[in-house]
Amino acid sequence: MKKLLLTALILLSGVPGQAQLIKTKSSSIVTIEGKNYYVHTVKKGETVYSLARLYGVTEDELLKSNPQAVEGLQPGQVLKIRVTDIKPKLKPKKMARLFDTHVVNQGETAYAISKRYGISVNTLLEDNPGMDPAALSIGQKLNIRKTEQGETSDSQINAEWKEYRDAINSVSDDYIYHLVAKGETVYSLSRQFGVTQAEIMRSNDLRDGLKTGALIRIPSKSKRQTEVVGEQTAVDSSSLMPATETEFTAEDYAAEIPSRTFLPGATLNVALMLPFNSGRHFMDFYQGVLLGLEDIKKTGQSVNLSVYNTGRSEQEVESLVEREDFLNSDLVIGPVYEECLPPVLSFARKRGIPVVSPLAEVKHERSALLYQMSPDPACKYEKIKDLLTDDKNIVIVSTSDNDKEFESEITPLLPQGSFRRLSYDKNTPVSALEGMIRDDKNNVFIVLSGNEYTVDQILARISSVQNNLVARSIKNAQIQVLGSSRWSRFQNIDKNLYFKLGLCFVTSYHADRSNPVVNAFDKRYVKEFGVLPSLYSYRGYDAAKLFVGAASQPGEFLDNVNQSSQTLLQMPYHFGQDGQGEVQTNDQWAFVRYLPNYTIEVR
Repeated sequence: MKKLLLTALILLSGVPGQAQLIKTKSSSIVTIEGKNYYVHTVKKGETVYSLARLYGVTEDELLKSNPQAVEGLQPGQVLKIRVTDIKPKLKPKKMARLFDTHVVNQGETAYAISKRYGISVNTLLEDNPGMDPAALSIGQKLNIRKTEQGETSDSQINAEWKEYRDAINSVSDDYIYHLVAKGETVYSLSRQFGVTQAEIMRSNDLRDGLKTGALIRIPSKSKRQTEVVGEQTAVDSSSLMPATETEFTAEDYAAEIPSRTFLPGATLNVALMLPFNSGRHFMDFYQGVLLGLEDIKKTGQSVNLSVYNTGRSEQEVESLVEREDFLNSDLVIGPVYEECLPPVLSFARKRGIPVVSPLAEVKHERSALLYQMSPDPACKYEKIKDLLTDDKNIVIVSTSDNDKEFESEITPLLPQGSFRRLSYDKNTPVSALEGMIRDDKNNVFIVLSGNEYTVDQILARISSVQNNLVARSIKNAQIQVLGSSRWSRFQNIDKNLYFKLGLCFVTSYHADRSNPVVNAFDKRYVKEFGVLPSLYSYRGYDAAKLFVGAASQPGEFLDNVNQSSQTLLQMPYHFGQDGQGEVQTNDQWAFVRYLPNYTIEVR
């Protein structure tokens, strides 16, 4: 009996002759490059031999996956051990009885799938061996266990994904795995982790952009050093030219070639770079560009347009810039996302080629060749300064549903101590509004509400007060209302109130469809494309007319842009270097005012 007991203890020991308790496998499983691994934290007394026996792998295989274990194991050390005990496949009928099948759609993440079905991360991984949460592919079929659906709460799923991230990071050598938070961009992550945007794009399929909750890979320092060495070796061993640089440094800027002078009458090669898969509005922009170029060609200017679908990928843009046809570009319109600009700017600064950022506010990239069509926020309220002076009776109408952005922008512009505030709700009497009006000053009501119903109610009451005062000839009832540009989106408000009260606002997008020029464009656009133009269509038209028109004229490009006689649709443009002295930024916002004669003034 003693002999049998001794034999049993030897068989259960890590090294023959050393007894230990029976161990259980880790419940933490991760997927790296399509292979499943247990994540095991070493405990006191465990050895390579005992763990190899426990997990059913050879010692050589365990050491190959964990080279650091060659020097011996230490308690607390984390190992990745290949999963070998994969469950046998079930027959189709039993599979259909136990599982639903989910087909991965474009842009879908493992996080979104687990939340959709209310199923735990571990169950999803267990039922889909080899599924890599960081690399799902469109059309991939996943097994969703029927009995587990709806059993895991969103908070549990969030916690499990964080545990999975921490587990895989504890054993990953080449990458840092990151769960994308709301509002993060490739650019912000590149700065956070100290890598280039191109490196992030190469490591992940981000054709649909970053998705909140997605698990993405950030190249680790060791991975990046290996790649750099490999790339340098490849270049040194061949006659290939080095790849296009994508980082725009101060040294690069110092060597930037000034904007070229265009030859009159020469054919212009225009590159248009848009993410067509990211929304219908980019097609609208493109169609506006086409009509703008038609008008430019009518003046006798020859133009070749090359269109490039960028996605939201710096890596894709980098490959497009290296194409032979792109090398002939004289002017680039796009890309629309700032994180995609570096490869284009690197190309442009060596050739003196203007680059137009048609939609984005550029916050980080620097180049005197870069033209930002979106107006500078610092200039937003220049045109309403004459409304907000000490000689005006300024009344702030505040509500429980204020437009916080508008409020934060307008408050610092108010003359200190020279305005009054009225807190408004549905029970506010008309007399309270009437009491705010003065007969010795022009009255400016600034309505902060962002709610359509509330705005309509306030404007109707101000109008009623104005009617009463005029009828009774008691006070000078000259009133003007300043509101948010977002009011232009309201569909159910009485627009007569806008004209009666002289509504004005400041906006970066505006096209007055009652204007004969805009109206003519609308009819032409409908005839050509079968739909009404959007604000993006107008911006595309203006971009083509303004910048291609400037390139077709002799002289300095910037001067031609600022002195352009082109008929545009949306707003005035004037470009000058921004506060940091580099990017050519539009400093003109559109000041829109509704006039009593039912016309709209835009200046």
